[in-house]
Amino acid sequence: MPFNIGIPELILILIVILVVLGPGRLPKLGKAIGETVKQYRGESTKGLPPPQKSRWEKASEKRREDQMSVGEAAPRQQMREEAVEDPVKRASITGGWRLLKFLAKLWKWRRRLP
Repeated sequence: MPFNIGIPELILILIVILVVLGPGRLPKLGKAIGETVKQYRGESTKGLPPPQKSRWEKASEKRREDQMSVGEAAPRQQMREEAVEDPVKRASITGGWRLLKFLAKLWKWRRRLP
């Protein structure tokens, strides 16, 4: 790793940035960085051909089409939508599930370290 920065160093850097810029300019800085990254991504892919789909993506699309032609996927999708109608609740469930998956990956990665 080229930079050996830990959590305490990151916290110190964030505190220094907060003191130098102040809490009023911090949201503007975040917005400016986000817009810069978005513009960079847009310009870096400009003029390139669209990415090709992998074999896995093609196979999953074919499987989905086959299920739709049989009529099995439509009732399942309706059941999922009926189960959680509130978008806030759905978002919290999805976010919680993603957090759990991330923590599991992080735990597996941590166990591989010496």
